[in-house]
Amino acid sequence: MSRIVASIRDIKKSGALNLIEFNLKDKSLFMISLELNRTIKIGVKVKLIIKPFSIVLAKDFSGEISYINRLDVNIKSIEVGEILTNIELDSYNSILEATITTDSFYSMGLKEGDNILALIRATDISILEVIE
Repeated sequence: MSRIVASIRDIKKSGALNLIEFNLKDKSLFMISLELNRTIKIGVKVKLIIKPFSIVLAKDFSGEISYINRLDVNIKSIEVGEILTNIELDSYNSILEATITTDSFYSMGLKEGDNILALIRATDISILEVIE
């Protein structure tokens, strides 16, 4: 699981739907949520959680895509398995864990030290805990 510490920059509400913008080292991350705890307010620091299968990796990406969360990441380490490959990523001094198929890993030609793009749907980010 990826755990990221960020502060809440903005909250937009429309009916029961919330769009929360987080500040991660001058980069924005967005989360869509139906319910918000009363402690979730602008300026509050939180720990976010993202499942490894929720992180999509792109190499040499150009074009448009609907993912709002796009992070430049550096591959820190790789653990190749028979079916799945776990990749540890460094982004803005936060460590992310991505899991992709080993076939995809080989077809992309990924290696430690590569700079790639991590894409995360806003619905795949959750608040684990409020820090302050």
